[in-house]
Amino acid sequence: MIDGLGSPDDTLWPRRWPPLTFDRPLQVGASGGHSAIRYTVVEYDPGRRVRCAFDPAIGVRGHHEFRAEPLADDRVRVVHECDATLHGRMRLLWPLAIRWLHDALIEDALDNAERTTTGTVGRPHHWSTWVRLLRHRRSNRPGGRASIGVLRQAGLGRVAADVMRGSGGGAGAVGARRGGRRPVAVAVPGEVSAGFGAADLADAYAVRLGPGMPRKASAWLGATFGNPPGWVRAALALRQAAVPLLGIERAPRDTFRPSAVTDRTATVDADAEHLVFRAALVVDEQEVTLATLARAHNRRGRLYLAVVERVHPLVVRSMLRRAAATVTR
Repeated sequence: MIDGLGSPDDTLWPRRWPPLTFDRPLQVGASGGHSAIRYTVVEYDPGRRVRCAFDPAIGVRGHHEFRAEPLADDRVRVVHECDATLHGRMRLLWPLAIRWLHDALIEDALDNAERTTTGTVGRPHHWSTWVRLLRHRRSNRPGGRASIGVLRQAGLGRVAADVMRGSGGGAGAVGARRGGRRPVAVAVPGEVSAGFGAADLADAYAVRLGPGMPRKASAWLGATFGNPPGWVRAALALRQAAVPLLGIERAPRDTFRPSAVTDRTATVDADAEHLVFRAALVVDEQEVTLATLARAHNRRGRLYLAVVERVHPLVVRSMLRRAAATVTR
């Protein structure tokens, strides 16, 4: 398997990722990579090990390697090892995106190794929601392809755009019919956008109100922002850990404290150094809508939104879906 890396007969590299290619057959000195991640073969022991040194221009200094380690009972362990330091923009890209894509790719490759040698995979790897979002080419809302362009404008350049774009096969967001309890995309209500001005991010999702569901915005405020799904809490914790790399302050504990509440609306406004943000719940006789608006103040804000906009729709839909399932009068 190792000897076939980058060749037409490659059984190790997963097909649903950008292809691994070299400028010559696998040997010391062969240069290539996958997508914008470039490297050169520096050590090669046929059938046993191949080590590649990263091109420092991508923001990574070090190497990665595949190796086959003989075990007892004629078994072999396939290992991927990465030993590198990050610099420049990769210090941001790694924790936010590249790490998750890298780990998913390697898990897929190790599944291929097991499938090739045994004919099956005992515990196949499945992409996380974050990886599916990063690999998804098009958003389910108009203009969704702009996220790659925003990455370039924010200065992330070709590495982020190419790696996230991939070669297809990513899973898209799943739509929902308006009649159920699953949130669907709707227009941002006029009372939410009034006075906000131009927005770099603007979306809204709604769920149909059913029997026994409250008609007061304050009830939905607690159910939505006070009781998010566990994975959303984890994503917010990751956000808190990662934003200092952008030079952005961590969000205060009372970020989602409402700035205005009426019987039918609850609004959260925040104005930070990097962006201005508004989230609002609007309740009418038929449905409850959660709308979001954001506008970047500077380059850091544009960079932040370039990442957030890829996961934001799933976060909002998950919060609203959970609220609809748990809210009481």
